[in-house]
Amino acid sequence: MILMADMEKQLANQLTEMEQQLVAAKEAVDEKNLRDLQQNFQNYRDAVLAATKLAVTDTSSAMSHTYQATL
Repeated sequence: MILMADMEKQLANQLTEMEQQLVAAKEAVDEKNLRDLQQNFQNYRDAVLAATKLAVTDTSSAMSHTYQATL
């Protein structure tokens, strides 16, 4: 059984790896679009991590954050 803390850490690590891959997009987009992309990803990351933390303690709020992450 995976502990929630372990799952959260694994998810955070995967999101960090994905975020680092955005740097590769610098070649394909201009600086402003890259900044926008990075900000959008950061917002997504924050919502996913908040939903993960709440999933065990407050499922109603977790569902709200999960919905926000899909927008």
